[in-house]
Amino acid sequence: MNSRRSASRVGVTSAIVLAMAVIFTPFHSPIQSRSVAAKEEENLLFRASFDRNFLADQAVGDDSPLGIRNLKIVREGKRDSAVYLDTGSLLTYDAPGNLYAEHGTIGFWWKLDEPMGDTPFSIVHVSYADQSNWDFSFAELRWTGKDLRLSVCDRDAVTHEIIADAKSELVSGRWFYLALTWDELDGIHLYVDGHEVGRKLGELHLAASLDQVGIHANQVAPHQTSGSERKVLIDELRFYSIALTQTAIQDLTQLGGGRAGAMPSTAAANPDLWNAHWKARFGWQELNNIPKIDSPTWIRKVSVVEGKDLRKSSIKASDGKGGSCWPAMGPGYLEEGKALDLTVENEPFNYALIQGNFRGQVFQFRDSQKALLLDRSNPSGETTSFQIPSFLTALRLRVERQGGVLSELSLFSVRPLSSSPAEKNKSAMAAPALGFPPPHKLSYGLLPSSAALNLQGVSRGQIASLYNLSPKLLGRFLPPDLETWVGVPAEIYKPSEKPSKSVERLRYSHIVLPPFLSNTGLDAIKLKLNPEGKKYSEEAIVHVSARDPVDPRRDLIDLSLRLPAAGPAEILLDVRDLVVPAGTPLWLVLASDQNDFGLRYLNGAEVDVWMTERTERAERARKEYFSDRLRWIRDSFQGLSHSRPWLSGDVSKIRRQFKLVDELYRLIEDVLRVDPKEPTATAYLGWINPNESPPDFKQPEPSAPDIPRWAFQQEVLVKQFEEVADWWIKNRQIKTGEMGGGLRSDTGLISNWPGIALMEGPTDRWRDSVRAVLEACYRRGWVTQGLNTRPADALQAYEEGINTVPTALLLDYGNPLLIERLMETARQYERLTGINTAGHRHFRSYFFGATELVEEGRDAREDIYSQLLWHSGLYLSWYNGNPQTIRWLSEYADALLAHWQKDRYPSLTRGIRFGSDDVISKGLPNPEVINLLWGVYRLTGNDKYLWLTDKLLQGGNVAQAEMTNGRWLDFVDPESYRGPILDEVRKRNIWDHNLQSDEAGLLARQHDYELTKHMAQNMLLYTSAEQSTDSIWIPQRATQRARLGGVAHYRDCIYPGNAVSWEGTGGNVAALVTKATAAALKIVVFNSAKTLQDVNLRVWELENGTYEVVEGTDVNGDDQIDVVTRSRTLPLKRHTAISLALRPRRTTIIDIKQLRKGTPLGELPDLAIGPEDLQYDTALDKGKIIIHNIGGKKSQPFTLVVENENRTVLFKKELGGLAAPTDLKPKTLTVELSGLRAHGARSLIFKLDPVNKVEEITDENNQLRKNL
Repeated sequence: MNSRRSASRVGVTSAIVLAMAVIFTPFHSPIQSRSVAAKEEENLLFRASFDRNFLADQAVGDDSPLGIRNLKIVREGKRDSAVYLDTGSLLTYDAPGNLYAEHGTIGFWWKLDEPMGDTPFSIVHVSYADQSNWDFSFAELRWTGKDLRLSVCDRDAVTHEIIADAKSELVSGRWFYLALTWDELDGIHLYVDGHEVGRKLGELHLAASLDQVGIHANQVAPHQTSGSERKVLIDELRFYSIALTQTAIQDLTQLGGGRAGAMPSTAAANPDLWNAHWKARFGWQELNNIPKIDSPTWIRKVSVVEGKDLRKSSIKASDGKGGSCWPAMGPGYLEEGKALDLTVENEPFNYALIQGNFRGQVFQFRDSQKALLLDRSNPSGETTSFQIPSFLTALRLRVERQGGVLSELSLFSVRPLSSSPAEKNKSAMAAPALGFPPPHKLSYGLLPSSAALNLQGVSRGQIASLYNLSPKLLGRFLPPDLETWVGVPAEIYKPSEKPSKSVERLRYSHIVLPPFLSNTGLDAIKLKLNPEGKKYSEEAIVHVSARDPVDPRRDLIDLSLRLPAAGPAEILLDVRDLVVPAGTPLWLVLASDQNDFGLRYLNGAEVDVWMTERTERAERARKEYFSDRLRWIRDSFQGLSHSRPWLSGDVSKIRRQFKLVDELYRLIEDVLRVDPKEPTATAYLGWINPNESPPDFKQPEPSAPDIPRWAFQQEVLVKQFEEVADWWIKNRQIKTGEMGGGLRSDTGLISNWPGIALMEGPTDRWRDSVRAVLEACYRRGWVTQGLNTRPADALQAYEEGINTVPTALLLDYGNPLLIERLMETARQYERLTGINTAGHRHFRSYFFGATELVEEGRDAREDIYSQLLWHSGLYLSWYNGNPQTIRWLSEYADALLAHWQKDRYPSLTRGIRFGSDDVISKGLPNPEVINLLWGVYRLTGNDKYLWLTDKLLQGGNVAQAEMTNGRWLDFVDPESYRGPILDEVRKRNIWDHNLQSDEAGLLARQHDYELTKHMAQNMLLYTSAEQSTDSIWIPQRATQRARLGGVAHYRDCIYPGNAVSWEGTGGNVAALVTKATAAALKIVVFNSAKTLQDVNLRVWELENGTYEVVEGTDVNGDDQIDVVTRSRTLPLKRHTAISLALRPRRTTIIDIKQLRKGTPLGELPDLAIGPEDLQYDTALDKGKIIIHNIGGKKSQPFTLVVENENRTVLFKKELGGLAAPTDLKPKTLTVELSGLRAHGARSLIFKLDPVNKVEEITDENNQLRKNL
């Protein structure tokens, strides 16, 4: 590989030399005497022939793929060999240096190796480096299933699209030449085989940093990629720096090099158009609002320290990155993007800058009164400057948006620069705590980089590489925009003897200052432009951007200024304090409205770098620095937390492939460089580096010596879990129910609530939170006929609300609306699944919706996550034993077993094509599959469904076996391998892998693995770091196993496994379920309070029957009753509550044994009413109530009674029996009501079967109260 790589770099070297030559001769446009062929090579930035490997034959930027998976070189290319991408293959290349947003061309030969089909797929996808739209897309060429489309998204998130004409019809099995071009002055063009098949002309605002180019990639972004969905061949992939002409494209279709592609660009042909476009980019239409530099001027950016969109943190409009914007248009609140509340630093400002195509207003708040500050209802350009009549201190601002996006809202303090301490103290508006003159500064003179190369006393190599900054310049700026000036220490500075030539067009200029030898605090940068004070005919406008040394795509200060026509311009840029890393240069980017700006203003310019003193000022600077960095870290982490790319492999590879991931690591490492023990940065680093050793932690101690460690530990953990859940409800949930992560992600977050609620009692706040999210899904129309309304893959379909119905049922047991929603989903199983030619029940499709089922191509399969769709059916069968659903579940489980028994463990069948029954993927089962088999076993009692559990244990895959929610070890025969299993569990340094069979070991491991430490040190990550809502997995499984006797609920574990639940513990009760079968329970309970504690214990897995319940005190700690305190005989069944009185600071043993077995719950009816079933108009004093049977059998006749608050009967009616919904269709009857208010009632209590004539699954859904 090394020899091939070396060979492939021949073209690369020449391209880099050429590009560097442009840097080192900044005042000359590309040499005009070059031949046309040389011109073509100059414009060709990247070429991959795929003749030998996947490396580019020529590349100005990186020549090796960023993302590479399952590729192969085949001989059947259009020219020599080609690259073959199979389904799931991945091929992406780095964009910086290889492609530019302002203008360019992508061309390649393309041949599809399977039918086109009706399913959309991407052909080429180019991503932005920062998020200007929801998927980071810059350009995408895609097949929609009906036509070929090219879309280009500008930096204001406006999409410009071409639909190819009918002549461009693509077919599989033959080569096509596809090319797309774009130019910010001309528009976009699409070509097929050299023929233009679509165009969209007009100016575009495209100047931005690009990320990478994906070939047939389903997703391309600077934080994640996903592979091809088609089989395809690609040959001769080329990227150009210009928009090639049609003649050049036609030459490429003849296997040429793109001749005639170097014709004059629109900018060259129409300089007036270019100048207008350039000025619009920086907002130079309203000159009077741009600060004028008439005397030495001090400029400071006043920081926005926080932003909130509804209840979610959002700093995209004030993060210093022009490529990001608000609203981000990703998943969030439905009403997000209308208003942004900003918290501003307590400093005065008198200028503001708005970037982006934002339309709206900015308001300030004074004494809770809102007043208009900035009006941008009708923007005239991309950037608008505002001059505020007098200095203003506004701690709160509100941005109200009418349209467009806000790239950046910047606030500045612009004032005369004081020259002495006395003068400084005269002004209340003076720079805070800056020294005059500065105690520590470095002075430089500016020289063109080419002239600095020959200066004695400087490192030629460092100048040549611009102190290693040149790759960043090459990656972002086109060759004409690489005019570079280097700071030379004043002691050795000599003016350039060679006169500089004027340039032909407006462009960027760069100032690069030498790096410090050690970490150095930076206070300010002082510029003296046009130092000789030469007089010119007009003022110059300059846009100045000081780049962050650690994150160069972020601006520390960024604004436009008017420079005087005569005399020097002295500007002090008081940047936010930071600590510059050793060896890192300072970089400023300037843009002007003068062609010869560099010659006039930068030639011989003076630059002073002011450094922070090692005094109290330095400590303030340190705090300011940390404040900024930690805010950026949170924002970066928040954006990456959904995809969690740090979990996907080697960190070094991930950082190379994903720029936003690398940015997060660099920001964290920068803070730890300054303070290695900074706790917040340490927590973030530990989260994204799972192998990072956590800092030392002192475990909390019990408040009294008579509180056992295990009990104290459990109480602390439950409180920590509650703290996380309560933070999200209090700080992020709004009235609509949304949590702000997008409802699909929000459903994942609230799946954490049931386990916590059942450990302490399903209080209103947790139950209401779950229901609010669920009802938001239905209210928004995400669920139709029990399935996702919009077609989606299996996981997304599951997350659009149907996953939350079972979640809600655990906290609202017996609610008829929830049961009937489960039934509605279950009715879809006959359509979603079927018996194939092998006699197996499998899912027909991986991509489906309520009314659509894709049964062609790769989607005609089941795969990982398909089994999540059985969640509703499992809960319905668990609740009422529906025979139809149990049959489907059993047939499906039998089909999996049929495949697995032919497989070689641990490679078990996962993906299966429905029609052929062919296996397309294998691996260890996911949690949903494990719990599916477990659930079918619990529903049927058939031991064959324990096959998977046995195999997992025999294979030593304890981690997978432990994903089972229930007490699985009690139901298998582990004697032959019990020892190895327990040894394996003890070896695992993972807090969440515990076996309930070894109770002492479980508790010891809970302590040893220091879950309390994990929660305490990472509470910020679970809460105010504001991760994506679907990335919060509260680590509560082990605690549920101890306290509940199994896991009641955990995401993707789709069958309930808890034996008990608790209510009213007040945070003072710890419990350990030591035995839990269908006929017996034994629980060790400790009350840490100093008083008697009355609690309710609910049973969840006991069979319907009569039981002896014995309570007693354990005196000697052997988990046995030494003193019986109470003995009762009680009828018990699922969800029955047992009242307990727990003695203070004592261990109580609860022993429950079955005396007589009752009727199985699946053979009982269940009459039910819920809040949604009553409609009563108090004004008309009439209404109706709907009564349901949600059980497994027809009910006997029953009575409906309505009472008032004094239990006076106002209405009574005998009703006939109600059929059971065994056909999965609701069985209800409606009773009309009237005249109830006439009796003077303030409340109505509706009761079904008040004397309990009908034995039911539960009678807790037989009563409903309505206040009038």
